[in-house]
Amino acid sequence: EQIAGGNLGFELENWDCHQNHFFAYNWSGLGDAQLAAYVGLGWTETTWNDNIPPESFSKRWSELNPEEQSAARELCFFEVTWNGDSLTSIESTQ
Repeated sequence: EQIAGGNLGFELENWDCHQNHFFAYNWSGLGDAQLAAYVGLGWTETTWNDNIPPESFSKRWSELNPEEQSAARELCFFEVTWNGDSLTSIESTQ
């Protein structure tokens, strides 16, 4: 996948952002921007390490406050991916 992604112009960091939103990283491996975004969504080092999502992760995009939406965008989420909607189903309705 990463080779194909490289052919499409993805570099490692933006691949990790768009494909797994940095969830494969250890807390200490996150950059300052990613840490700030995850803290803005309610994560702590303990909840990250124990894989206990904060309350924000049970909300729909429309229920996130503007600061949470901004933090989510920093982590390459947008409404469809945050809500877990299928991109295919969105495209077929247009």
